[in-house]
Amino acid sequence: MSFQDYTPDDYKPMFFHGNIHSLKTATIKSLNQPASKPHIKPLWLSELLTSQIYCIDCEVDTGADCNIIPLSKAKELFGKSLKLNPPTLQLRGYNNVPVKNFGSCFLFLYHGEHVYKVKCEVAESNGPVILGREQALKMNYVQFPAITKPVISTAPAFMKKTSSVPAVAVAPVIKQTTSNNITIKDKTNHIPTSKEYLLKEYKDVFEGIGTLPGGPYHIQLKGDYKAVQHPPRQVAVSLKTAYQAELQRLLNLGVIAEVKEQTE
Repeated sequence: MSFQDYTPDDYKPMFFHGNIHSLKTATIKSLNQPASKPHIKPLWLSELLTSQIYCIDCEVDTGADCNIIPLSKAKELFGKSLKLNPPTLQLRGYNNVPVKNFGSCFLFLYHGEHVYKVKCEVAESNGPVILGREQALKMNYVQFPAITKPVISTAPAFMKKTSSVPAVAVAPVIKQTTSNNITIKDKTNHIPTSKEYLLKEYKDVFEGIGTLPGGPYHIQLKGDYKAVQHPPRQVAVSLKTAYQAELQRLLNLGVIAEVKEQTE
């Protein structure tokens, strides 16, 4: 048996001092996806090189940037002996919904005569273990064939010259520039531009709340659209008063309106 990606002394516990919001976000579309059609394969793994080896089902997800083991599966296999480290990623699952990440751990995966030491994120999920793209490629769970140039007798359509429309000269937007002025569409502006100059020169666009002319704009959706529900955005308690004051100001100006019924 040979060892891949494993050095006995290469692992050191991580100490987490930063805010979790500073972590990179990974979106795993197969995570908590209802009625999915996963690519289920057998996977052999263990917590330690010297511990029990288990054969479980895993989903091979070539769109996943990391490996996922559900917390329930980790408890079922390893009980309280599993050593959890701080999470290394923020997770989003199906429909871009945030998924709780309880931490990360290292597991040993077995394939043929090779064993791989692999980092997994321990997530809140009732689905199978997810084997990400990078590890699936290393373990030959997926393979991408070499690209072969096709044998064709004519030039591809996108290489043909299909237009004979003559070129039309376009007048330059910026016609003249000096160290103090710039002329754009026959109008000379001073540079460098100051706040006072902008407020004076374009005062008509800084008056009122900036509403567009005409009535309410209707956005026409495609007939086969699918509704998507996004979770409410979280706001720090310390900012609650400021947020409420700003929302009330926008309500008073008529910029936004309170909605209490379901909308399309």
